[in-house]
Amino acid sequence: MKAQLNAGDELVVVVDHNRRLLEDVRRILARIAAQAPDQEQGGSLRAIANPNRRGLSGARNAGLAAARADLLVFLDDDAIPEPDWLEKLTEPFADLEVIGVGGVASPAFERPAPAWLPAEFLWVVGCSYRGLPQRAVTIRNPIGANMAFRRSAIERAGGFNDGIGRVGLLPMGCEETELAIRTTRATGGRIVHQPRATVDHLVGAERLTLSYFLRRCWAEGLSKAAVSRITGGEAALASERDYVKRTLPAGVMQGMRDWLRGDGWGVARAGAILGGLLLTAAGYLQGLSRRSPPMAPDGGLEAASAKHDTSAQFIPMWSGQLNVDAPDLPKLATTPDGSPLARSRILIRAGGNPLGFLTVDTPEGDLRGAAVVDRARDAYAERIQLALTDTAWEQEQPQMVTVVVCTRNRASGLRRTLESLLALRHEQLEVVVVDSASSDQSTRATVTELAEREPRIRYVREDRPGLSRARNRGLREARGEFIAFTDDDVVVDPLWINGLVRCFARHRDVACVTGLVASASLAEPASQYFDQRVWWSSSCEPRLFTRERGSEDSPLHPYSPGIFGTGANFACRTSVLRSLGGFDESLGAGSPTRGGEDLDMFVRLVSAGYALSYEPAALVWHEHRIDPGSLKTQMYAYGMGLTAYLTKYLLAPGSRRPVARRAFRGIVHAARLLGRSRRAEAESDLSHGSMMGAELRGMLAGPAAYLSARHGQGAARTTIVSPPAPSSDPALSMLSQTGGSGA
Repeated sequence: MKAQLNAGDELVVVVDHNRRLLEDVRRILARIAAQAPDQEQGGSLRAIANPNRRGLSGARNAGLAAARADLLVFLDDDAIPEPDWLEKLTEPFADLEVIGVGGVASPAFERPAPAWLPAEFLWVVGCSYRGLPQRAVTIRNPIGANMAFRRSAIERAGGFNDGIGRVGLLPMGCEETELAIRTTRATGGRIVHQPRATVDHLVGAERLTLSYFLRRCWAEGLSKAAVSRITGGEAALASERDYVKRTLPAGVMQGMRDWLRGDGWGVARAGAILGGLLLTAAGYLQGLSRRSPPMAPDGGLEAASAKHDTSAQFIPMWSGQLNVDAPDLPKLATTPDGSPLARSRILIRAGGNPLGFLTVDTPEGDLRGAAVVDRARDAYAERIQLALTDTAWEQEQPQMVTVVVCTRNRASGLRRTLESLLALRHEQLEVVVVDSASSDQSTRATVTELAEREPRIRYVREDRPGLSRARNRGLREARGEFIAFTDDDVVVDPLWINGLVRCFARHRDVACVTGLVASASLAEPASQYFDQRVWWSSSCEPRLFTRERGSEDSPLHPYSPGIFGTGANFACRTSVLRSLGGFDESLGAGSPTRGGEDLDMFVRLVSAGYALSYEPAALVWHEHRIDPGSLKTQMYAYGMGLTAYLTKYLLAPGSRRPVARRAFRGIVHAARLLGRSRRAEAESDLSHGSMMGAELRGMLAGPAAYLSARHGQGAARTTIVSPPAPSSDPALSMLSQTGGSGA
């Protein structure tokens, strides 16, 4: 470094609140100066203490105050410049419009970099990353390890903001981004990238761990949020939009290609890109809320989340319903063992139609004293009158409906589900129970017992495990015009099928109907968490979705994960489902991906030009997981199924571009899901960060799981008996062929 200084240049080393280190640096500088006291080349060498607020921004402001030159060059203490670095870095300042220059920081790894670390994310370790320009162009901001500014520009902008940026080992950043935006606004000048000015940036082993990668991504999101609050979101995310839309999708595809060529780590790099982007976006959204937890220097995401203090106190709730036209509330709200519950959440219905939920305090469990009926009639007066004029749908309908219940080793819960199905008001019904390779005979025995008194129930065994395979088997067995699917842990409402059929009758182009999945119990933290985490447990507003995006639809349409409903409660026209080739057997519970088959089917239906409707009158009651361990496993599966399903569409030639165009909004949406997970944890008084962490780990594993499932599925496909329906959507043509076994 000293060899690159000319006469009149100076080197100022700023030591950040460490007296012993300051003394050591001064001795080193004195020794260097003594080695060549008579050389003109070399400039002056000084070490000073940072008198400002501790942190990188305060130290840089200290250097700014101590420096005498017009050009200020900033170099990290773990960067080694190339021999001509200083000359190349300052060269662009010959143009008076240039107020700042950024160079290249090449990684110098202390040990071999992990094979899963993608080049697109080398910014995590403070280095130049794939996607940066390869020629001299105007940029928004330089990399902090290798940059230079005109003193006048920094002073006019007011110096570095010491409210953001790295402090000690805390992996925050973006202080140079915020400064660069302010300097260009204050001066009207520009900042340029100089690819010929290179430094080797040392990367220690402690930065080459997955834990550091995740912490740094989260911290980057928090830092970007801080910049957005100061400069505005448009400027703060201007460069990131192109990075997300172009660089990262290309990186994911390259990782997949590497995997297909025999590089087993290729899919891990693709997963790291998706997971890192999700976590960065989640941190950004959390930062915008101004309630960000501290990032612990010695812990991961969950460790930091555990330090988030909250005053939330869990209150168990009774869950039930009230028909205002025929009030039938019990006298007391209690747990199954008879303990009174001080709060209740009640689904309000009129004429069978769900209108909304009412949460009331019920001291000592007293439901009558809470005046629930009067409060419900006041809250939903207009909707009650409208609902009571539309009751024809409650009557018997002529259409034949096949209900498919897929189950595995859960005979006790299955019995309750089947009993509720036999109480349905719709008589033209058959129930096909698909036993998905259960390990004992209890499922067969339960179904056989019920079938002896109710011939509408049939037992079918599918020897190949997996939910999609079981559903495809049910599809092959179905005799009804419509086929409905539900789970073995629900109790269906007596009007469930009536609600589904009503929706098909209202809209002739509707090929799929999803419904309300209300929470059967809210007495445990885990069940309250899940209820708050998903929207389809509480929405009482009907929706209609078509291939064309409507004004109320998500910008991600039709790839919006979860927006259409859930696999626990939906029905399709049997002929349409068969024409699409059934469910993709590389997705779903029991496969390596653990989920996503329902999301995939909904997208395929809408992409084919069919309409999909959400109908709250098609109501089922779901028993959520009640212990945190099972819930964590479920959230891991949710995360994995989400990114596995998206990986399918990223790989499909017909959908690759539209999905890539939605990538930025998609990441923000996924980050909001993680943010919703954090809020649900706080409100249900669960361990903070544990569910979000499980869901995120599942998201990271999803792409690899999908490729593994596709590889394992190989050429073993069941021939589709019914030919696929013609479609003008090239993505659908490809995707329906990958659907696995069809009917």
